[in-house]
Amino acid sequence: MRLAFLFIMIGLSGCGEYCPMGEVCDRSCPPGTSGLCGPSDLCLCANQHNDVSQVDALCRSARPGDLRITEVLIDGEPTEDGEFVEVINTSTEPISLGGLALLSTRGGKLVKRVLFLTGCIPGGAALAMFGAESRWIWSQKPEVEPTVDMGAFGFSNSAPFQFVLHSQDGEQLDLVMGEPEQIKAGVSLARQLSAPEEPLVLHTTIAAGRRSSPGTCPNGSSYQSGCLETEERSCRSPEIGHLIINEVLIDGKDTEKEEFVELVNATDHSVSLAGIQLLSNRGQGLATRIHFLDGCIPPRGAVAIYEGRERWVWRPAVNEDVEFESMRFGFPNAADFNFVLQDHSGRQIDRISGAAQLIRPGVSVNRRPDVFGRAVVQHTELDTSLSSPGVCANGRSFQSACLYTAGIADAVVLRLIAGLPWADLIEAD
Repeated sequence: MRLAFLFIMIGLSGCGEYCPMGEVCDRSCPPGTSGLCGPSDLCLCANQHNDVSQVDALCRSARPGDLRITEVLIDGEPTEDGEFVEVINTSTEPISLGGLALLSTRGGKLVKRVLFLTGCIPGGAALAMFGAESRWIWSQKPEVEPTVDMGAFGFSNSAPFQFVLHSQDGEQLDLVMGEPEQIKAGVSLARQLSAPEEPLVLHTTIAAGRRSSPGTCPNGSSYQSGCLETEERSCRSPEIGHLIINEVLIDGKDTEKEEFVELVNATDHSVSLAGIQLLSNRGQGLATRIHFLDGCIPPRGAVAIYEGRERWVWRPAVNEDVEFESMRFGFPNAADFNFVLQDHSGRQIDRISGAAQLIRPGVSVNRRPDVFGRAVVQHTELDTSLSSPGVCANGRSFQSACLYTAGIADAVVLRLIAGLPWADLIEAD
C-alpha cells in the first residue's frame, strides 16, 4: 500500500466554521494537495480521495472495545524501520477511523504517532502501522485507503511505555502499557484476545517462537477466522525424539557451501518447526545457526539445511511455507562437534555430538542406524556414498524406514523402541 499523502497542520484552532470530516474545504495548499476537513474542524492539506465522505458515512463510530491494540514491536532489529503497532477491529462492522489518534509515550508524555483524517477499517480486519506508510499491512483491504497525518514513529526502548487509541473527541478507546524489562530487540509484545485485560506478553511465548505477526494472529491465521488454525497449518509441536538431527556434513571439501545439517521427522504426523533453533559449537559455547519462525515438516519427512535456502533438500517435497532466520553457517573442522535442537522454550529436543577425528573433508557423519541410532559414524561406514542429504544412508526414503539392507524385523524393532507405529511398515515400497 502506498499512502504518500502530504499533510500540513496550519493552525491549532478550527477553521472558524463547521468543517465536515472528509469534505473539501478552502485552504491554500502545496501542489498536488488540496484542503480537506479533518478532526476538530481543521482544514488540512491532503491528497484528495474520491468519495471518501460517502465511504466514511457507511462506517459507525468506534466505541471502547471495538478497536484493540493487539501487538507492538518497540525495539526494531536491526533498525527502527521494523517497529509497528497493530490494531484490530473486534466487531463485525466497518468502524470509522476519522479523527482516531494513536499516541505513545516519549519523554514521559503522550505524543501523536498517527492521526487518521478519513477512512474505515473493515469488520474483523487488522492493520499493522509502521513508520513508513508504504509498509503498512492490512489483513483486509478497505474500500478506500484512509488519509493520515504521521508523526515520528521511533519508540523508547528503555522506559515504561504506553500506547493509546483516542477518538476524535479525545475518548480513550484502548490502552496497553508495560515496563522496559518486557522489551526485547526484534520481538514484539502481544495481547491474548481471550484475556484482553491481561498484560502484554512476548510474542514468542504464545506463538511457538514466532517473533512477530503483523496483520495476522500470533499463530499466523486471520482475525476474520477467529484465529483458528487452518487444516494446512495444523501440525504438532515436537517432543523429544520426534525431530532428529540425523546427518551433518561439517567440512565441505571444496567450499563451506557444501556443508549441511539433515533433520528428520521420526513420527507419522506433521511436526511444527515454529520456534525451533539449530545450534552448534563455536569456541567454548553454542551458536544459533538456524531459527525457524514458522512451517511444518511432513510425516517421516526430511530436510537437509544448507547455508543458502536455494540448496535445501526436502523429502518428500519442497516446503515453501517455512520461515526462518539464518545465521553464519560454517562449522569448526578441528574441534569436537556438538549440534543441538531446541524448542521455543529453550528445551533440548535432540543432540548429535562426536570427536573431531570423525570429521573428514566432504564426508558427513551419520547416526547408525539412521534416525534411531545412538552411535555416530562416518557416512562411508554405512554406504559407499560420501553423504546422503535428505535420504537414508542407503539412498532409500525415510518414509520406507530406510528398508534396503535392514530387514522389516529390524525396522519394526527400532520403531517399537522409539514408541512409534510399526504395522504400516509391512508394505511394498
